[in-house]
Amino acid sequence: LLRPEFVAGVLFPHDGKPVTLEDAREIVNAQRRYLKPLAIYTPDTDAIHAATTIAEAFPNMKFIFLSMGGDDWRTAVAAAKRQINIYLETSGSLDSDKLASATAAITPRNLLFGSGLPYSDPQLMIGLLEEATALTNYDRSRILYQNAEAIFNAQPDA
Repeated sequence: LLRPEFVAGVLFPHDGKPVTLEDAREIVNAQRRYLKPLAIYTPDTDAIHAATTIAEAFPNMKFIFLSMGGDDWRTAVAAAKRQINIYLETSGSLDSDKLASATAAITPRNLLFGSGLPYSDPQLMIGLLEEATALTNYDRSRILYQNAEAIFNAQPDA
């Protein structure tokens, strides 16, 4: 976990049940010592609520909600608005209102580009990002790579 190649941990649900604080407390507690973010797969409202409980219990850690709640993206945006240590990864629903609503509510700083690969075509998410007319080119750059560089403490290639 101390190696620079290790940039984050990821938690996925088991048997279709969301990752809960009860299930993950020991892992999250161990992860926080290394100052690395933790991504949690959040495909729906139940998963968002469970992951938000984890983020509330560990306010000094950064949490990335993978899939941004799927079709329940509004719930994910509301959670990120309430809890400052939540970041949203943009895969999931292809709703054209999603990115504009999210950036208006939580700013582009809390969004990370994600494609959902191998389950969806990355071009679909790129198209959604390009078609979001409320976003500036700077916002798109933040979402596409700058936020990830900052959150994962990654050094861009020179």
